[in-house]
Amino acid sequence: MDVLDNYEKRYVSVDNYNLAYDKLEEIVRFKINKLNDIEFYSAGGKSELLIKILEDERDKLNDITNSLEDIYKIVNTPFPNGNSYKADPNDSDKDLYKSSKNDYKNIRTEIKELLSIFELGIDLKDAWKTSLYFELVIRDILRELFIKMNEFKTEHAIYSFSDIDLEALRILKENKEISDYYKNTIKEILIDEYQDTSDINSLLVSYISNNNEVVVGDVKQSIYRFRNANPSIFSNRYTEYQKLSTGTIVDLKENFRSRSEVINLVNNIVPALGKDISLESDFFNIKMEYG
Repeated sequence: MDVLDNYEKRYVSVDNYNLAYDKLEEIVRFKINKLNDIEFYSAGGKSELLIKILEDERDKLNDITNSLEDIYKIVNTPFPNGNSYKADPNDSDKDLYKSSKNDYKNIRTEIKELLSIFELGIDLKDAWKTSLYFELVIRDILRELFIKMNEFKTEHAIYSFSDIDLEALRILKENKEISDYYKNTIKEILIDEYQDTSDINSLLVSYISNNNEVVVGDVKQSIYRFRNANPSIFSNRYTEYQKLSTGTIVDLKENFRSRSEVINLVNNIVPALGKDISLESDFFNIKMEYG
Protein backbone atom coordinates (compact mmCIF):
# COMPACT_ATOMS: atom_id res chain seq x y z
CA MET A 1 0.00 0.00 0.00
CA ASP A 2 2.89 2.34 0.76
CA VAL A 3 4.14 1.84 -2.80
CA LEU A 4 0.85 3.14 -4.21
CA ASP A 5 0.80 6.10 -1.85
CA ASN A 6 4.39 7.05 -2.68
CA TYR A 7 3.77 6.68 -6.42
CA GLU A 8 0.70 8.89 -6.21
CA LYS A 9 2.51 11.59 -4.27
CA ARG A 10 5.46 11.58 -6.63
CA TYR A 11 3.86 11.20 -10.05
CA VAL A 12 0.06 11.30 -10.15
CA SER A 13 -0.96 14.94 -10.21
CA VAL A 14 -1.69 17.66 -12.73
CA ASP A 15 1.15 19.71 -11.24
CA ASN A 16 3.64 16.94 -11.97
CA TYR A 17 2.45 16.64 -15.55
CA ASN A 18 2.78 20.39 -15.98
CA LEU A 19 6.32 20.17 -14.62
CA ALA A 20 7.08 17.38 -17.09
CA TYR A 21 5.73 19.50 -19.95
CA ASP A 22 7.83 22.47 -18.83
CA LYS A 23 10.91 20.26 -18.62
CA LEU A 24 10.31 18.94 -22.13
CA GLU A 25 9.92 22.49 -23.42
CA GLU A 26 13.14 23.48 -21.63
CA ILE A 27 15.05 20.68 -23.37
CA VAL A 28 13.61 21.60 -26.76
CA ARG A 29 14.51 25.28 -26.30
CA PHE A 30 18.03 24.22 -25.36
CA LYS A 31 18.27 22.29 -28.63
CA ILE A 32 17.05 25.33 -30.56
CA ASN A 33 19.76 27.42 -28.91
CA LYS A 34 22.31 24.89 -30.14
CA LEU A 35 21.02 25.58 -33.67
CA ASN A 36 21.79 29.24 -33.11
CA ASP A 37 25.41 28.35 -32.41
CA ILE A 38 25.91 26.83 -35.85
CA GLU A 39 27.73 29.12 -38.23
CA PHE A 40 27.04 28.46 -41.90
CA TYR A 41 29.80 28.80 -44.44
CA SER A 42 28.94 29.64 -48.02
CA ALA A 43 30.36 26.98 -50.30
CA GLY A 44 29.31 28.48 -53.58
CA GLY A 45 27.02 26.73 -56.06
CA LYS A 46 23.50 26.23 -54.77
CA SER A 47 24.54 26.04 -51.13
CA GLU A 48 23.51 29.63 -50.40
CA LEU A 49 19.89 28.79 -51.18
CA LEU A 50 19.91 25.95 -48.63
CA ILE A 51 21.53 28.23 -46.06
CA LYS A 52 18.76 30.77 -46.57
CA ILE A 53 16.11 28.04 -46.08
CA LEU A 54 17.71 26.84 -42.83
CA GLU A 55 18.23 30.32 -41.46
CA ASP A 56 14.58 31.17 -42.14
CA GLU A 57 13.55 27.99 -40.33
CA ARG A 58 15.81 28.86 -37.41
CA ASP A 59 14.21 32.29 -37.14
CA LYS A 60 10.78 30.64 -36.94
CA LEU A 61 11.96 28.22 -34.23
CA ASN A 62 13.30 31.11 -32.14
CA ASP A 63 9.84 32.63 -31.85
CA ILE A 64 9.15 32.20 -28.11
CA THR A 65 5.39 32.29 -28.72
CA ASN A 66 5.61 28.91 -30.43
CA SER A 67 4.05 26.00 -28.62
CA LEU A 68 5.76 22.61 -28.69
CA GLU A 69 3.26 21.54 -31.32
CA ASP A 70 4.19 24.57 -33.45
CA ILE A 71 7.86 23.67 -33.15
CA TYR A 72 7.13 20.09 -34.14
CA LYS A 73 5.30 21.25 -37.27
CA ILE A 74 8.30 23.37 -38.26
CA VAL A 75 10.92 20.63 -37.85
CA ASN A 76 8.61 18.01 -39.33
CA THR A 77 8.81 19.57 -42.77
CA PRO A 78 11.03 17.43 -45.05
CA PHE A 79 14.69 18.40 -44.83
CA PRO A 80 15.83 19.88 -48.17
CA ASN A 81 17.37 17.31 -50.47
CA GLY A 82 21.13 17.71 -50.17
CA ASN A 83 21.66 16.69 -53.77
CA SER A 84 19.83 19.81 -54.91
CA TYR A 85 22.22 22.07 -53.02
CA LYS A 86 25.68 20.78 -53.88
CA ALA A 87 28.63 22.95 -53.05
CA ASP A 88 31.03 24.17 -55.69
CA PRO A 89 33.81 21.51 -55.73
CA ASN A 90 36.42 24.25 -56.04
CA ASP A 91 35.24 26.21 -53.03
CA SER A 92 37.63 26.10 -50.07
CA ASP A 93 34.77 26.28 -47.56
CA LYS A 94 32.90 23.23 -48.86
CA ASP A 95 33.99 20.99 -45.95
CA LEU A 96 32.93 23.59 -43.39
CA TYR A 97 29.65 23.99 -45.22
CA LYS A 98 29.02 20.23 -45.20
CA SER A 99 29.88 19.97 -41.49
CA SER A 100 27.59 22.81 -40.43
CA LYS A 101 24.76 21.46 -42.58
CA ASN A 102 25.07 18.02 -40.97
CA ASP A 103 25.19 19.55 -37.47
CA TYR A 104 21.99 21.43 -38.21
CA LYS A 105 20.29 18.34 -39.59
CA ASN A 106 21.25 16.21 -36.57
CA ILE A 107 19.96 18.71 -33.99
CA ARG A 108 16.79 19.19 -36.02
CA THR A 109 16.25 15.41 -35.96
CA GLU A 110 16.77 15.35 -32.17
CA ILE A 111 14.05 17.99 -31.72
CA LYS A 112 11.72 16.04 -33.97
CA GLU A 113 12.26 12.85 -31.97
CA LEU A 114 11.66 14.64 -28.67
CA LEU A 115 8.30 15.82 -29.97
CA SER A 116 7.31 12.63 -31.81
CA ILE A 117 4.18 12.36 -29.62
CA PHE A 118 2.60 14.99 -31.89
CA GLU A 119 2.67 12.45 -34.73
CA LEU A 120 -0.50 11.11 -33.14
CA GLY A 121 -2.22 14.44 -33.68
CA ILE A 122 -3.13 14.87 -30.02
CA ASP A 123 -2.64 17.66 -27.51
CA LEU A 124 0.07 16.56 -25.09
CA LYS A 125 -1.40 18.17 -21.99
CA ASP A 126 -4.86 16.78 -22.74
CA ALA A 127 -3.35 13.33 -23.24
CA TRP A 128 -1.58 13.51 -19.88
CA LYS A 129 -4.75 14.65 -18.13
CA THR A 130 -6.64 11.73 -19.66
CA SER A 131 -3.93 9.31 -18.55
CA LEU A 132 -4.13 10.83 -15.06
CA TYR A 133 -7.80 9.81 -14.86
CA PHE A 134 -6.99 6.21 -15.84
CA GLU A 135 -4.06 6.08 -13.42
CA LEU A 136 -6.34 7.08 -10.57
CA VAL A 137 -8.86 4.40 -11.57
CA ILE A 138 -6.12 1.75 -11.70
CA ARG A 139 -4.78 2.99 -8.37
CA ASP A 140 -8.19 2.53 -6.72
CA ILE A 141 -8.53 -0.98 -8.19
CA LEU A 142 -5.09 -1.97 -6.91
CA ARG A 143 -5.76 -0.43 -3.51
CA GLU A 144 -8.96 -2.49 -3.16
CA LEU A 145 -7.15 -5.59 -4.38
CA PHE A 146 -4.39 -5.16 -1.80
CA ILE A 147 -6.93 -4.76 0.98
CA LYS A 148 -8.74 -7.95 -0.04
CA MET A 149 -5.50 -9.89 -0.45
CA ASN A 150 -4.24 -8.83 2.98
CA GLU A 151 -7.54 -9.80 4.60
CA PHE A 152 -7.31 -13.23 2.95
CA LYS A 153 -3.67 -13.71 3.97
CA THR A 154 -4.40 -12.74 7.57
CA GLU A 155 -7.43 -15.02 7.77
CA HIS A 156 -5.55 -18.04 6.39
CA ALA A 157 -2.06 -17.20 7.77
CA ILE A 158 -0.55 -17.25 4.28
CA TYR A 159 2.32 -14.89 3.52
CA SER A 160 4.76 -14.33 0.67
CA PHE A 161 8.49 -13.76 1.15
CA SER A 162 7.91 -10.07 0.46
CA ASP A 163 5.26 -9.97 3.17
CA ILE A 164 7.71 -11.50 5.65
CA ASP A 165 10.39 -8.97 4.66
CA LEU A 166 8.06 -6.02 5.10
CA GLU A 167 6.57 -7.29 8.36
CA ALA A 168 10.02 -7.87 9.85
CA LEU A 169 11.03 -4.38 8.76
CA ARG A 170 7.90 -2.89 10.32
CA ILE A 171 8.52 -4.66 13.63
CA LEU A 172 12.13 -3.47 13.83
CA LYS A 173 11.25 0.06 12.75
CA GLU A 174 8.40 0.48 15.23
CA ASN A 175 10.06 -1.29 18.17
CA LYS A 176 13.43 0.20 19.02
CA GLU A 177 13.97 -2.21 21.91
CA ILE A 178 13.81 -5.16 19.50
CA SER A 179 16.19 -3.46 17.08
CA ASP A 180 18.60 -2.64 19.92
CA TYR A 181 18.43 -6.21 21.22
CA TYR A 182 19.71 -7.62 17.94
CA LYS A 183 22.27 -4.82 17.52
CA ASN A 184 23.76 -5.74 20.91
CA THR A 185 23.38 -9.51 20.61
CA ILE A 186 24.55 -10.45 17.13
CA LYS A 187 28.33 -10.71 16.96
CA GLU A 188 28.75 -10.65 13.17
CA ILE A 189 26.46 -10.45 10.16
CA LEU A 190 27.78 -12.25 7.10
CA ILE A 191 26.16 -11.41 3.76
CA ASP A 192 27.06 -13.24 0.56
CA GLU A 193 26.10 -12.20 -3.00
CA TYR A 194 25.87 -8.63 -1.76
CA GLN A 195 25.54 -7.30 -5.32
CA ASP A 196 21.99 -8.72 -5.38
CA THR A 197 20.83 -7.05 -2.18
CA SER A 198 17.54 -5.18 -2.46
CA ASP A 199 16.69 -1.87 -0.81
CA ILE A 200 14.44 -3.68 1.68
CA ASN A 201 17.21 -6.19 2.50
CA SER A 202 19.66 -3.36 3.08
CA LEU A 203 17.26 -1.41 5.29
CA LEU A 204 16.38 -4.53 7.27
CA VAL A 205 20.04 -5.25 8.01
CA SER A 206 20.59 -1.63 9.08
CA TYR A 207 18.14 -2.15 11.97
CA ILE A 208 20.07 -5.13 13.40
CA SER A 209 23.69 -4.30 12.53
CA ASN A 210 26.17 -2.43 14.68
CA ASN A 211 29.21 -1.84 12.48
CA ASN A 212 29.64 -5.61 12.35
CA GLU A 213 28.82 -6.57 8.77
CA VAL A 214 31.02 -8.59 6.45
CA VAL A 215 29.73 -8.47 2.90
CA VAL A 216 31.04 -10.40 -0.09
CA GLY A 217 30.04 -9.90 -3.69
CA ASP A 218 30.89 -8.96 -7.23
CA VAL A 219 28.77 -6.20 -8.71
CA LYS A 220 29.64 -7.44 -12.20
CA GLN A 221 27.69 -10.62 -11.44
CA SER A 222 24.43 -8.97 -10.42
CA ILE A 223 21.61 -10.87 -12.16
CA TYR A 224 18.54 -10.38 -9.96
CA ARG A 225 17.27 -6.92 -10.80
CA PHE A 226 13.96 -8.50 -11.79
CA ARG A 227 13.65 -9.38 -8.08
CA ASN A 228 14.50 -5.84 -6.96
CA ALA A 229 18.25 -6.32 -6.57
CA ASN A 230 19.98 -2.95 -6.47
CA PRO A 231 23.68 -3.29 -7.40
CA SER A 232 24.27 0.40 -6.63
CA ILE A 233 24.05 -0.52 -2.92
CA PHE A 234 27.26 -2.50 -3.38
CA SER A 235 28.82 0.11 -5.66
CA ASN A 236 28.04 3.04 -3.35
CA ARG A 237 29.35 1.22 -0.30
CA TYR A 238 32.57 0.33 -2.07
CA THR A 239 33.08 3.96 -3.11
CA GLU A 240 32.25 5.21 0.40
CA TYR A 241 34.84 2.90 1.95
CA GLN A 242 37.43 4.15 -0.52
CA LYS A 243 36.78 7.84 0.14
CA LEU A 244 35.85 7.92 3.83
CA SER A 245 37.60 4.82 5.19
CA THR A 246 34.42 3.91 7.08
CA GLY A 247 35.11 0.25 6.40
CA THR A 248 37.81 -2.11 5.23
CA ILE A 249 38.06 -3.25 1.61
CA VAL A 250 39.65 -6.54 0.65
CA ASP A 251 39.87 -6.98 -3.12
CA LEU A 252 39.75 -10.69 -3.98
CA LYS A 253 41.46 -10.32 -7.34
CA GLU A 254 43.21 -13.67 -7.73
CA ASN A 255 41.31 -16.08 -9.96
CA PHE A 256 42.14 -19.76 -9.56
CA ARG A 257 39.41 -21.17 -11.78
CA SER A 258 39.95 -19.68 -15.23
CA ARG A 259 42.64 -19.76 -17.87
CA SER A 260 44.67 -16.60 -18.34
CA GLU A 261 43.11 -16.09 -21.82
CA VAL A 262 39.64 -15.90 -20.27
CA ILE A 263 40.82 -13.54 -17.54
CA ASN A 264 42.46 -11.19 -20.05
CA LEU A 265 39.32 -11.11 -22.18
CA VAL A 266 37.09 -10.32 -19.19
CA ASN A 267 39.48 -7.62 -17.96
CA ASN A 268 39.19 -5.87 -21.34
CA ILE A 269 35.40 -6.05 -21.50
CA VAL A 270 34.29 -5.33 -17.92
CA PRO A 271 35.24 -1.59 -17.64
CA ALA A 272 32.79 -0.77 -20.44
CA LEU A 273 30.00 -2.61 -18.62
CA GLY A 274 30.25 -0.24 -15.67
CA LYS A 275 29.51 2.71 -17.95
CA ASP A 276 26.54 0.94 -19.53
CA ILE A 277 24.75 0.35 -16.23
CA SER A 278 25.71 3.75 -14.77
CA LEU A 279 27.40 2.51 -11.61
CA GLU A 280 29.88 5.11 -10.45
CA SER A 281 32.53 2.93 -8.86
CA ASP A 282 36.19 2.07 -9.43
CA PHE A 283 35.20 -1.54 -8.88
CA PHE A 284 34.80 -2.05 -12.62
CA ASN A 285 38.40 -1.00 -13.19
CA ILE A 286 39.81 -3.69 -10.92
CA LYS A 287 41.47 -6.38 -12.98
CA MET A 288 41.51 -10.04 -12.09
CA GLU A 289 44.85 -11.72 -11.73
CA TYR A 290 45.72 -15.24 -12.78
CA GLY A 291 46.17 -17.27 -9.60
